[in-house]
Amino acid sequence: MTKLLHYIPFQMVVFFSVGIVWGDFFSMQLQFLFGLVVGAILLLGITRWKKINLGYWDNVIGYGLFILMGMLLVSAHNTRTHKNHYSHFLSNDDRVNVYYIKINEVLKPSVKTQRFYAEIVQVNKIKTTGNILLSIQRDSLQTHLIVDDEILVKTNLGLLSEPLNPYVFDYSKYLNRKQIYHQLYLKQHDYLKLNPQSKTLKGIIYTIHKKINRRLVANGMSADDLGFINALLLGKRQFLSKDIIQTYSASGAIHILAISGLHVGVLLMLLRLMFQFLHRWKYGKLMSSICVVIILWSFAFLAGMSASVVRAVTMFTALQVGMSLHKRHFILHTIFISMLFLLIANPYFLFDVGFQLSYSAVLSIVLLRPILCDLWKPKNAISRYTWDLVTVSLTAQLGVLPLSLYYFHQFPLLFLISNLCIIPILAVLLFTGIFTIVFSLLGIPTAWLIAVFSALIYYMNTIVNWVSDQELFLIQHIHFSGLQLGISIGVLVALVFLIHQFKWRLFYMLLLMVLGIQMSFFYYKYTLEQSSELIVYHQYKKSKLLLRTGGKARVFVVGSIITSNDFLLRSYQNKVGLSDLTIQRSIPNVLSFSDKIMLVVDKDGVYNVEQFKPNIVLLRGSPKINLERLISTLKPNIIIADGSSYPSYKKRWEQTCSQQKTPFHDTSQKGAYVFKY
Repeated sequence: MTKLLHYIPFQMVVFFSVGIVWGDFFSMQLQFLFGLVVGAILLLGITRWKKINLGYWDNVIGYGLFILMGMLLVSAHNTRTHKNHYSHFLSNDDRVNVYYIKINEVLKPSVKTQRFYAEIVQVNKIKTTGNILLSIQRDSLQTHLIVDDEILVKTNLGLLSEPLNPYVFDYSKYLNRKQIYHQLYLKQHDYLKLNPQSKTLKGIIYTIHKKINRRLVANGMSADDLGFINALLLGKRQFLSKDIIQTYSASGAIHILAISGLHVGVLLMLLRLMFQFLHRWKYGKLMSSICVVIILWSFAFLAGMSASVVRAVTMFTALQVGMSLHKRHFILHTIFISMLFLLIANPYFLFDVGFQLSYSAVLSIVLLRPILCDLWKPKNAISRYTWDLVTVSLTAQLGVLPLSLYYFHQFPLLFLISNLCIIPILAVLLFTGIFTIVFSLLGIPTAWLIAVFSALIYYMNTIVNWVSDQELFLIQHIHFSGLQLGISIGVLVALVFLIHQFKWRLFYMLLLMVLGIQMSFFYYKYTLEQSSELIVYHQYKKSKLLLRTGGKARVFVVGSIITSNDFLLRSYQNKVGLSDLTIQRSIPNVLSFSDKIMLVVDKDGVYNVEQFKPNIVLLRGSPKINLERLISTLKPNIIIADGSSYPSYKKRWEQTCSQQKTPFHDTSQKGAYVFKY
């Protein structure tokens, strides 16, 4: 293990990653970074040529070079710094621009819109690059756009919308990582569809997927089964129903429905077993590896060559090469080399949750599984297979545990049972699905294969439904901060080194880190109990308030049916680590908290209460009131208008508050109102 620390690809990955994170937070000019990198390379080259020994500074300069290269990569991949990026050609005044747009990817549609990732090919007849989020109003009478379709539109781009409520997923930040900075909303008659000039690889794959779906439907595959085969093999989840996605999410098995390292790893395991017979011949191992790698990349092509699939296949290609050499250190080397290649290809992969989880799981399996395997070596084939599955599941879960807690804030206690039951079914599903697709394309009858696939889906759904019903075994709303994530990763790394080579100093360090995690949990629990907050959420045509006192919270809601599984509430509970939450389906006219009083004025417009001076006034339900009189009578510190009031009313209220010099907070413009005390 100590040799790994001196392995150059490992060092490059670590310091590259530091440079990528630094470069993402602190942007610097590309030319300046390039000069620093060239300077560092020349300095190292001169010291080697002149045989000058700088001692400790040799390592400092080398590691600094890797950090600078990571920063340089981030700057080079930032498309906004490119001279031909569309953002440099937008009009500074109110004049509209003419955009030539090409569809790159079809996203899952919403109830009212079709959504796409699209490239801006031209702005006002000037060739450009750069992608946007395109939304088009749905119309059953008009043909839907597909990959490689081209449209012409005269309009202005809009900035990506930032989240208006606290603790929710920041979709704009997610798109920024994908180099998407603007959005465009169109109605069906706002654009002119053109004849496509060329076909891209994505367009060819999209056409193949459409052909596959037509053949499968013609052969009698049901809509639900079609959704599963698209999710498991073609990389498309938009055909799955909301109920299925909710059930898999509740059971902690949502990763089954998105092609990831799990699917590619299962496929790799099956392919290695399938081509095991070649090992008896001369060069059989080489032939076996070549066949496995070819099929893996064929699967990547079938799945649409999406970023997540390419990452997973690259990683397991490296793993296959390492395993074919039958030496664990070669496996580690190839894994880090694949990680390095991926980060060079796109440094923003580092921030992708799938990338982090995949490599954490694989490294944990490679480093820890041999130790578990040495504890028991069953002779029976069934026992050996079961034990192998148990060791893989345990080590993979241990490796991804810190990241899972940080991103998903839950831990399924039945993960081992789920994996033991679902992974064998998934393995057969993948092979059955692949043969079903191939046979349908070749025109070979596939009724019996579709029947087998449908039966497997039924059994997998039965298991997932049972697991999702066992709410007692799912620990939810776990608060896990960035500090705790960092310490937990340190604990795992120390544990790996300690298992391979015991050192008392490392053991004491491990104990200190474990104690640090415990202390951080206790400290957060204490600060949570000592604090309180009020949140006036923004929801269109609805009112929702949350009042937390210590570790307990009450939610007041009007205008919608709400459950404890509500997206806003679930996001709040996950971030804060709160399980005690009470829902009330009405909002009282007066709310008191700390030394503050909030008056809620609803559509009835009642507020004239003697000897009553509220600090905060919330206007909801578009009350017909004289706001100037209200301000002079009550003299509030601030007036809030939520999403339940008409925009025209809020505009008028804002003008009145400006005249009266009273702060006004419109949740549709400024986001949710948050008051902590």
